[in-house]
Amino acid sequence: GGRSKEEGVLVHCLAGISRSVTITMAYLMFKMNMSLNEAYDLVRSRKSNISPNFHFMGQLLDFERQLHSQFLSPPALGSSPDSGIEFDRWNPN
Repeated sequence: GGRSKEEGVLVHCLAGISRSVTITMAYLMFKMNMSLNEAYDLVRSRKSNISPNFHFMGQLLDFERQLHSQFLSPPALGSSPDSGIEFDRWNPN
């Protein structure tokens, strides 16, 4: 995979505002020890037109509770939210 080679990973869905945003936020919460709010703010700072649907946000809240209750706290990749993560806009044209 891209992460083992320190390469980028493209996460996308049809509209790019809900599904791909949700999986990216879940990744940040798990790997970077971010709260749901921190993950949302970081993704939104890089891509302003995000809108995870209501059910996905509910699942992310449940995931956040699960991460905290099971003490699944992997070490952060760095000291700042930007560590090792780059957001680029992909243009297929």
